[in-house]
Amino acid sequence: PSESITTSSLEAYRAARRFLGSWLKSDKLVPPTFRQPDAPLTALQLVNSPIADAYAVRMVTRGTSRAGIDSAACAIAANILENRLKALAPAHQEAIAVACDTHVLPGMFMISFSGMKQDAAPKIEAGDLVAKAFSQGMTATEFQAAKEAYLAGREKESIADRWLDVDTFKTTPPTKPSADVSVADVQRVLEKIQKQPFATVVVSSPKAAS
Repeated sequence: PSESITTSSLEAYRAARRFLGSWLKSDKLVPPTFRQPDAPLTALQLVNSPIADAYAVRMVTRGTSRAGIDSAACAIAANILENRLKALAPAHQEAIAVACDTHVLPGMFMISFSGMKQDAAPKIEAGDLVAKAFSQGMTATEFQAAKEAYLAGREKESIADRWLDVDTFKTTPPTKPSADVSVADVQRVLEKIQKQPFATVVVSSPKAAS
């Protein structure tokens, strides 16, 4: 049986190389021509919306990985920031969302505003709202509410999905979701995200921008 498993593994590797090509081993030197990607554009990017009177704002910065030590704190921070933004703009609660999107490599921390022009009164000043939300001091009440919401969401995940995460994202075994996240952890993540450059894109029809 072990010999057949070894043969199957070799065949799988050959198939992967045939379809995907060869790849560098981890012990190989990095090519001298390799360079880090350019920094993200921080200037406001304007895009015409194909839908009349629709608008969308996306503010994106670097997040964390699924297996990173700040994964849970990042998710809780996103919940806190979303609640703060909705409290600052109660007329636009359905238009606001904040997410910490994690992958094998660090994903995105994204702040979203979207809707239709007729729903946008009074006007949303996204940059001002985000700055105010980041500047607020964290209370024990908002931290506890966000933490409980995070744990409740994790509890709803199937055990099969958690086991897949162990293999895919190199996370810990799927035991009870960890509650070992402090106010200091979340505050540190919020301060780190606030200092990072954001790429901002505004999608709006000419009529909506008037």
